[in-house]
Amino acid sequence: MTENNRSKGVLVVDDEPQILTSIRDLLEDDFLVSTANDAETALRLLEQQEVAVILSDQRMPGVTGDEFLKKAKEVSRATRVLITGYSDIEALVRAVNNGQIYAYVAKPWDSVAFKITVVRAAEHYQLTREVYDSEHRFRSLFEEAPIGYVEIDKDTAITAVNHAATTLLGYSHRELSTRHFWELMDPQSRRGRQHCTIFGSTGIAASEVIEQGFVRRDGDLITVELHRSPILNQAGDVAGFRAAMVDITARKSAEQTAEKYGTQLAAKNRELEQAFQQAKEATAIKSQFLAKMSHELRTPLNGIIGLSELMYDGATGELSPQQREYLGDVLASSMHLLALVNDLLDLEKVASGKMEFSTEAVDPKILLKEVRDVLRPSANEKNISVAVEIDSRLPRLFTDPIRFKQVLYNYLSNAIKFTSDGGSVLVRVVDEGDEKFRLEVTDTGPGIAPADIPVLFSDFRQLDVTRKAPCQGSGLGLAVTKRLVEAQGGIVGVRSTLGEGSTFHAVLPNRMATGRHDRCGNR
Repeated sequence: MTENNRSKGVLVVDDEPQILTSIRDLLEDDFLVSTANDAETALRLLEQQEVAVILSDQRMPGVTGDEFLKKAKEVSRATRVLITGYSDIEALVRAVNNGQIYAYVAKPWDSVAFKITVVRAAEHYQLTREVYDSEHRFRSLFEEAPIGYVEIDKDTAITAVNHAATTLLGYSHRELSTRHFWELMDPQSRRGRQHCTIFGSTGIAASEVIEQGFVRRDGDLITVELHRSPILNQAGDVAGFRAAMVDITARKSAEQTAEKYGTQLAAKNRELEQAFQQAKEATAIKSQFLAKMSHELRTPLNGIIGLSELMYDGATGELSPQQREYLGDVLASSMHLLALVNDLLDLEKVASGKMEFSTEAVDPKILLKEVRDVLRPSANEKNISVAVEIDSRLPRLFTDPIRFKQVLYNYLSNAIKFTSDGGSVLVRVVDEGDEKFRLEVTDTGPGIAPADIPVLFSDFRQLDVTRKAPCQGSGLGLAVTKRLVEAQGGIVGVRSTLGEGSTFHAVLPNRMATGRHDRCGNR
């Protein structure tokens, strides 16, 4: 007991010095005792220091003990004990009824009983202080919390509200303390003064969460997420409710915006799906048209070409020079038209995934020689030399020979067409590593402008007419080349310098394939 109470102060107030001395002697081993011989001095001491217990005599000049303790209650939380005689029983009753004292000591007192009373008064002070500190901490947490908190009674009258809630709703503490919670709600969700749907007194589980609209003092409508729970009285009945208030206006607005855009996106997706289906149907119709027209066009073209060749070669009789010239123009135009039809069909086959590739082991020397021999007349006519180089590490290639020759033909014919008389062209096949090889065709032509390079391999895109030979092309050769190479899993490209020439290349797989390839070159 001594160690527990030594740090607790006791203030003794009595106008008789011998009484002060007697009480000091009795308590000083266990308490820090201060004394005052009048009420005024005692009140000044209480303003300057904290004590646990105040012991006051009832009969003092000027101010009675119960009157002093009433004033002391306003400045100190100390436990108050009145020392009185039996003749002061009325003052004692008055002090007890008014809650001014915790206990009393009757004169003459028993020393042991007196000390026990003081010890209990000190313990009462300690418990009271702990309760006060706990309530103060709770009140501080409640008031300073960043989230709005509100408490209401069963009739929805607001009984407590913190600073965050007043900021959220735009009202002061005083304004909210005079209102019912339902008055602050969105008018559309109100259910009358006598009934509040979100805080009804029955069927309320702990920690329920709902969304509710509120109208701020400035008239703005906000959406609040309420985390509610009941407040129970000592009998276990619902006495009210408390709720945490989280402003989710921005979140709800974002959700509504997202829902709106989601609806719009779904509509756009449906439109795109319809457009895609229409495009598929159009593509199918185009494919059917090209398949049919290819037969209808190539059959008479082959007849024209065949008969023209017979007449051009003199099989039907001698021709005059002018007739032979005209017939040569007919034959050249027919061949050009047939090449255009074939290019269109190749583009369609690759795009629709109908073109098949047959990989086999081939000798690159033979493939290059065959294509060079076909184009030799064109090169000789312009006195252009065509050289061939093959990497020694490539004694054979694993590729589709027909499509390889088609790619090489497109590259080499363009190189010869755009190279000036007396120039040169180099065809190279080199090992690219990682089961790939590179085909390159380099010319000494005028080169290509940097702005033209990105569109070289586009459909119907022709090079600058200043580089064109007299016989204009279809603009499909490079587009077909690109589609054929990429369908086999390869890539195409070009590097060029104005005034120095160009190098077109194609990197293709160099491995034996098993099975049929799809349009992307995957097996």
